[in-house]
Amino acid sequence: MTTETKKKHCKDCGGAQVNHKIMYTSILLGSLIDPWTNWMGKLLPESSLEWIGPGLIKTMTFLRLGKITREPLSDDSGRTTVLWEEAKMRGIEMYEFRLFGIGHDIFISKYKGEMRCFDVLPRPKDYNPSGLQWMDNKNEMKKHFRKAGIPVANGDITSSVKKGLGILNTLNKPVITKPNLGSRSRHTTIHISDEKEFVRAFKMPACSLRL
Repeated sequence: MTTETKKKHCKDCGGAQVNHKIMYTSILLGSLIDPWTNWMGKLLPESSLEWIGPGLIKTMTFLRLGKITREPLSDDSGRTTVLWEEAKMRGIEMYEFRLFGIGHDIFISKYKGEMRCFDVLPRPKDYNPSGLQWMDNKNEMKKHFRKAGIPVANGDITSSVKKGLGILNTLNKPVITKPNLGSRSRHTTIHISDEKEFVRAFKMPACSLRL
């Protein structure tokens, strides 16, 4: 008789469950290597994925550092599953490279004799990739939106409860808190009206919060 181990379900991650330890480690490592990746990005821009990506993926697969899948797997996110479904409906041949067997949303697509290599979501061939450096950082994104004349909600970023309470007291209630990095509404708390509710939201598994 075997006992099936149930995965822990985080109600604050909702339908986009992640491993919190891996997420924290990823954010920490990201803060350390971002200066290097930004420097490398200037030498080897994302557009170079079009020609270097397929060869690199074949090499890493040969070295058994990763594997290629041609169908969505159970641990793929809803967004990735939809991407697979749309590719199939449109007659686009697509496969995913999973580094160390873990999905990182790195894809190769083939359509009408043209091959594309992209991460997360496909983008037009001729686009300005500079936005990729700030669009996942909500505080930086707000600055760019304001500069472009796009209305944004008042608020700020904090990594301490004390500063967060100070920000809270300058805003009209209720407010929303969410991690500064991340997506798909993970660990977002709405309808916060007092300091007690804010402290509870702040202590969720998140490295820094934005109000």
